[in-house]
Amino acid sequence: MVNNGKKPLIIDAGANIGASVIWFTKYFPNAHICAFEPEHENFAILETNVHECQSDGDIQIVQAAVGAVDGFVDIVDAGQGECGFRTQITYDGKIDGKIPLVSLARFVSEKVFNGYVPFIVKIDIEGGEEQLFSQNCEWINAFPLIIIELHDWLIPKKMTSKPFLKFISAQDRDFVYIGENIFSISNAIGNPDEAGDGPPPARS
Repeated sequence: MVNNGKKPLIIDAGANIGASVIWFTKYFPNAHICAFEPEHENFAILETNVHECQSDGDIQIVQAAVGAVDGFVDIVDAGQGECGFRTQITYDGKIDGKIPLVSLARFVSEKVFNGYVPFIVKIDIEGGEEQLFSQNCEWINAFPLIIIELHDWLIPKKMTSKPFLKFISAQDRDFVYIGENIFSISNAIGNPDEAGDGPPPARS
């Protein structure tokens, strides 16, 4: 990808204070890294940490949650500390003080349009995967590697992992569980006929 003059795209959804962002910067210095973190205090620390290593990489930070469609969310403290803040979609029509919800399908499509090549998505959004994978999931297969933590353990009896598992089980991808994370690896890597040129246009 780098040899073709295109930058690999890494998305860190649920970047928290930026430990994974810094790791990605160290090991993939030529990548364009987009880090999403909705919670105010976590985002402030993320911003500081990224500023300190900004000269080492191409990093975009966004104070927003990610989802299947655009909208707004509230932050919910589930009592799990700084690593356990959750989001809840706002339905009351009021946006003052709300956090943007960014359609990941739309965001990826825009990045591809601007010449970036999907590489890695890391997702740790404290149960938000239920909404993220409820629709508009086709962007997944543009990425060779998906790293995701599921949260049925955090929110019992809500089946927050079901939409992801339902979609991913029908794809041509390997499924590797290591610790808390699932690594979803595309079997179309290196095969342009199967991998395609990127995700289809997204619906917002």
